[in-house]
Amino acid sequence: MKDMKWTEHLSVISSAASITGVSLVWLQALTKEANFMTAIFGGVASVVGALFSIGSLVVAIQLFALGHRYFRSRFPGAVPAYWLFGGAVTIWAEFLLQVVIWWFVKDAWATRFS
Repeated sequence: MKDMKWTEHLSVISSAASITGVSLVWLQALTKEANFMTAIFGGVASVVGALFSIGSLVVAIQLFALGHRYFRSRFPGAVPAYWLFGGAVTIWAEFLLQVVIWWFVKDAWATRFS
């Protein structure tokens, strides 16, 4: 970030502020009817879900890159087919994993503590 101009710094700060603001409004709408324990449980589940989502995306990209290097060294002619089929499988697998993760997070927010 040292070699960024002040306008780029301002843009990054503005983006982070708007994402945070939207997240807080969304969280306020979810926790309107929730008690304290539900809000804490749902908040922790959301943070864990976000970290797991980012981690799974990093792992998927690393595995895709590993497969690309393997096909490029062993079967150079198969690289376009790998990008088409391997890419499609990677995207769909990651999408379905995200659906499962955020389904669990949604259920965590639906949990009501007495």
